[in-house]
Parts: sequence; C-alpha cells; structure tokens
Amino acid sequence: MNKKILVFLLACSMLLSSGCSLAKEEKAQKHNDRMVGIFLTPDTVDIYNDTENWIEYGSFEANTEFGKFQFPESILPAEFDEETGEFYFPGLEGYALFEATVKDGDESYHTVCSDMAQNKFGVKSTDFGDSYDLKGTLYVSEKMENTAWSANQVYQTEDGMVYLNGHGNIYSGGIFSGAVEETIKVTENGKEGSVSTRAEFSIETIKEIEKLLVRQYNENGELIDTQELSTAGEDKNISWAEDAVWAVVEEYHADDVVRTAYDRPEKTAEEVTHTLVILNSDGIGQEYILRFSETKY
Repeated sequence: MNKKILVFLLACSMLLSSGCSLAKEEKAQKHNDRMVGIFLTPDTVDIYNDTENWIEYGSFEANTEFGKFQFPESILPAEFDEETGEFYFPGLEGYALFEATVKDGDESYHTVCSDMAQNKFGVKSTDFGDSYDLKGTLYVSEKMENTAWSANQVYQTEDGMVYLNGHGNIYSGGIFSGAVEETIKVTENGKEGSVSTRAEFSIETIKEIEKLLVRQYNENGELIDTQELSTAGEDKNISWAEDAVWAVVEEYHADDVVRTAYDRPEKTAEEVTHTLVILNSDGIGQEYILRFSETKY
C-alpha cells in the first residue's frame, strides 16, 4: 500500500475513533496559482465520480489534536479546444464562468469561458496591477428550483494550466447569487504588483415559453399582422409589415403571458431586437435574439 495512503487511513481512523474533525486548509501550497473564476455543478453531479482525469498536484495540511498531516492534493486539469477557443473539464458536466490566459507561441491572449447569460467582462490595468471582473446569470427551469449548486473555484498556474480542485461554496436551491474574489502578488520585470479576479454569478428560475407570437399594429392601433414563431432554441428574424408602426412580442407560459412592445424606428438602418431566454432539454436557459428587420423574409 502506498505510504501516503496508509498515513491518510491511519489519520482518519484516529479521527473517527475520537470523534474529532479534520480541518483542511484550502489554500495550502497553491504555488501562487491565480483564481480565474468558477465552474458551477448541480448536486446531481459528483465531481469525484470519474477520477481518471484527476492528477496529484501539491498537498494540503490537515490539523487535528494529534498533530498536522500532509496529504496529496488532487486536481482536474482543463483541456483547451483549439476550434472553439475555450477550455473544458473532461468528464465533468457543469457551467463555466472564468477567464484565462492562452499562450499561442510567443504571444498570449485572454479568453472568457462562459455558459451563462447576461455576461459582462471587464479588465482594469494600472501601474499597480490588473483586475478582472466577470458577471453571469444561469437561468434554470422551475423544475430545478430545489437543486443545490457547487461553485467550484477555477485556478490557472503560471505556465497556463487551468484546473479545479473541488474547493468552493455550496448554495441551496432557488434564486440566489454569489461571488468569489482573490488577489495574488506578482513580480514582473523586477516590479511588484498584484492580479485580482472577481466572478459574480446568480441563478434564476424561468418559465418555459410554450408559444411565441408577434403582433404588429398601424398608426391607428389596428392589428394588421400576427405571426407565430418557433420556440426552438435559435435566433429569429421577422419583417416589419408595410404599414406597421409598432409591435408586441408575446411570450406564452403555462399560467401567464409576458408582452413587450417596440416602436418601429424612423430610420430604416436602426435595428430592433428582443432577447428570448429559451430552455434546452437539460432545463438550462439560453439567450437568443429576435430581430425586426425591413428586409422581407
């Protein structure tokens, strides 16, 4: 038996027999890795279920009344998809909200990986360092309102490896919001500075759109055109009727209707858009755009 595993088992047996708790110092031996965001996983997903892709990286220290014990730290490295330009965690289902540095030969650039809606990403650079600010919302169906979520923190090493280690907060079901933030000290070209990252996220439940109508009216308020559009997850286009001056988008749910009105712009070059959040087969809402156009479709 591996000596480290044996020590771990002995320590656990002592803790169980004495009823003591094992306190893990989450940030032990992080190698100054940078926290770059979060990866949300529902409670239906066991991130440790598939250990094939996990590797040993550093260690953590457990404090007990019997002393301190060092144990190997396990992490799940992300892989980079050259075609999409995004990172993903092999064998793990979840929803990303993080930024990372990608090295391309002698050059490097930042990329944002997000499976959320209403994304916002900001960068601020000063003489004292850089700060990154991410925001995103995950829309879920009402059937998932009792789901608990783990906000697994995502890190990146100095040589570019992106990984998670299972550290993070657990949130109960329903509507909630959270944030993670971390700052590290860095030295570049002999100059000391800092890099900070903040990821702010929220989960909101939404209703399924069962029917989607667009009604158009003339200047007298008379209904002149009605179209029913597909509720499939895709962007949609609709043409302005010849004498239409305003329109209403109607989203029908099981127990209510949400109506949004839009004026037809006087300048034909101006575009009117309506954002739709449509649930996919997994119960996750994705944003799509409904565009009003002078072009005839």
